[in-house]
Amino acid sequence: MKKYIKKVYSYFDIRFKLTDITQFAKKKKVPEHKYSIWYYFGGICLFLFFIQVIT
Repeated sequence: MKKYIKKVYSYFDIRFKLTDITQFAKKKKVPEHKYSIWYYFGGICLFLFFIQVIT
């Protein structure tokens, strides 16, 4: 099962450069403020909206 998962990850990594994206996400600093939960949900909603518009 692990070989299959590695093959699938490798395929997507080659196609979408997941390693670069994960490295960027690990270094990205998100500002902390008292409404941080709403900040995260707003970002998620915006992302899903863009996905819906694109598709």
